[in-house]
Amino acid sequence: MAPNGSTTFTGVPPATYTVTLSGQPANCTVSDNNQSVTVQAGQTANVSFTVSCTATATTGDLTVTTSTTGQNIPATYTLNFSGPAGSGSLSIASNTSMTFSGIPSGDYTLELDVGATCTVAAPNPRTVTVPPNGATSTTFAVSCM
Repeated sequence: MAPNGSTTFTGVPPATYTVTLSGQPANCTVSDNNQSVTVQAGQTANVSFTVSCTATATTGDLTVTTSTTGQNIPATYTLNFSGPAGSGSLSIASNTSMTFSGIPSGDYTLELDVGATCTVAAPNPRTVTVPPNGATSTTFAVSCM
């Protein structure tokens, strides 16, 4: 049944029935479920349910780590990103972790630009999924010469 919808059952024999609403999402509750209703011959019996739902989480956390080895390690790299929060670039230090808290959940494409003297282990770019009401992380392994 659709939200705010109704369903009609025809040809139901006269009797007393228990009517239960099921299959609602986990974030919803049904008040006054398992209702008793009596169907009389030639009559219509109505049963109404009240369903209350709470909002589901739509944000999560993403931690990006840079793990750098080698010589001539730059102080910062450029992290390019695109996803539900938008697109852009920002500086991230070498050998550090940066957490983005409360960002919109979904798929993000991340690419680390490390300059000409360093390389990043594949995949770069990479896709990470920020789960609703959860956290994820990714580590960029960087080698410098």
